[in-house]
Amino acid sequence: MAATGHNAAAEAKAQGTGLKVIAILAVLTLVEYAIAVTIGKGPMLVTLLTVAALAKTWLILQYFMHLPKLWNPDGGH
Repeated sequence: MAATGHNAAAEAKAQGTGLKVIAILAVLTLVEYAIAVTIGKGPMLVTLLTVAALAKTWLILQYFMHLPKLWNPDGGH
């Protein structure tokens, strides 16, 4: 049964974007791990891990939780 009200090309593009974001999140996780095992304790470690975590948080909010749609009159539920 076909989904009604959806454009197949738009869905394919959204899925491609989602997969790219997942790949970026995976790379950022590897970077976090590398930072954690190479940098000793201290403020530099906390700063770098915080920056990486904030970048991942932004990606998740932007692409998976669709936060910008809250302020878009056409995009809300």
